[in-house]
Amino acid sequence: MMVKILVIILTFAMINYALKKWEAIAYYQLKVKRRLENNKAFPNEQLEMITEITNKKILPLTWVEIETTIPEELTIRGEHITIEKEGAATFYKHFTIFSLLMYQRIKRKHTISFSKRGKYMFTDFKVKTSDYFGFKNYERDFKCPVEVLVYPKLYPVEGLLLDSKSYLGDTTIKRWIIEDPTYFNGTRPYTYREPLKKIHWKATSRTGEIQVKEQQYTSDLSVIFVVNIPFNKYLVCLENEEAIEELIEVTATYIDLAQKKGISFGLATNSLMEGEGVNGAIIPPGVDIKQLNRTFDLLAKIKLASFIPVERIIDEITSRYLNTCVISILTTEFNEELLAAISRGRSKGFSFEVTSYAETIVDFNEIYKFAKVNLIEGGGKGDAKKSIQGT
Repeated sequence: MMVKILVIILTFAMINYALKKWEAIAYYQLKVKRRLENNKAFPNEQLEMITEITNKKILPLTWVEIETTIPEELTIRGEHITIEKEGAATFYKHFTIFSLLMYQRIKRKHTISFSKRGKYMFTDFKVKTSDYFGFKNYERDFKCPVEVLVYPKLYPVEGLLLDSKSYLGDTTIKRWIIEDPTYFNGTRPYTYREPLKKIHWKATSRTGEIQVKEQQYTSDLSVIFVVNIPFNKYLVCLENEEAIEELIEVTATYIDLAQKKGISFGLATNSLMEGEGVNGAIIPPGVDIKQLNRTFDLLAKIKLASFIPVERIIDEITSRYLNTCVISILTTEFNEELLAAISRGRSKGFSFEVTSYAETIVDFNEIYKFAKVNLIEGGGKGDAKKSIQGT
C-alpha cells in the first residue's frame, strides 16, 4: 500500500515538473514570421499577408494558435474577425491555428485590405499552445513589426474642373531649351536619340536596360502643395474630419496629375505624423516616380491633429525656396493669420492657390486679391465638385 502511495506521489511530482518545463520545451526553436508581399496600397486594394511558423525540434506540437490584434479598418478575406470589449475599448482579433510535426514549416497566406487611408502597424502577436494532455495552456508574445501604408484614394481627373490658366491645366510649360547639367533628376529609358555621354552606366547595369541621365530645367515651374490640418493645442477631436480627408484625397489627385504632366511638385503639412511623433514636414519639389512615392507616403502618415499653425510652414517655404514656386494650399478653415501669411509670401513674389469649401472663405473675400481660389462644393459629404474662381 505504501509503495502505491509513493508511486502516485512520484507520478504527480513528475507530471508537475513536466508541466513546469513544458513551456520552455514547447517554445524552444519555435519560430514565427509574418510579412507582406507589398506594404503599400490604396483603400480596398488587396494585399497578401504571409504567416510562417517553423518547429525546429524533434518534439511535435498538437496545436499552436496565433492571436493578432488588428485595426478596425482591416478586412481578411474569408476569415472571421472576433470583436472583444474591455471597458470602453474595443479590440478586433484574428486567430490562426496550426498543428506542427517535428521539423515542420507551415506557410499560410491571407488576402487583406484596408478601408481607410493611414499608417498601420502589426507590432506583435500572441502564440498559444498546451501540453499533450491539455492540463495547462501557455501563451507568449512574439514581436514581428509589419508596417502598412494606405494611400488616399484618387478622384477621377475628369472630376477636377481645372482652369486652363492653372499650372495643372492644358497649358504648355515655358522653360530653357538647354537642360541644366548641375541638377540631376534621375534616369529614364534610352530612346536612341541621346548621345553616349548621357548614358548612366550604373543604372543600366542595375536594371538590365539602357538608362540615360535626366537633368532638370532650372526655370521649370514647380508647385508645393500644403495640406492644412486645423491647429489645436489640446488635440481634441475635429468636427470636420470627413472634409479634411476629402481634401487629402484631392491633394493626392493634384500630385498624381502634376507628375503625369511633368510638373515639379513638393508636399508640406503642419500635421502630426502617424507613429513618428513629428509635427510638420516639407518635401522639396521633384518630378520623378520616387518623388511620387515620397509624397504619397507622407499623405498616408498624416494624422488629423497638429501642434503648429500652417502659417509657420508657409513662412518656412517662402524663406527656403525660389519664388518661381507656386504654393497651393488645401484647407478646411480660413482666418486672418493664414491670409497674412499669404500676403507675406506674395510680397516676396510667390504665387498662391487655395483649395477650400465655399462656406470656409465666405467671410474672407480679400483672398481673391492674392490667390486663385478653387471651391469645393459639398463640405466633404460626397465627391469633390470644383469650380475655379479668382485671379
